[in-house]
Amino acid sequence: MRSMPVIFSPTTPYIAR
Repeated sequence: MRSMPVIFSPTTPYIAR
C-alpha cells in the first residue's frame, strides 16, 4: 500500500509502512 501516516481499519488499526 501507499505510505500513509496512519490507517484506521475496523479490524487492524496500524501504521502502514
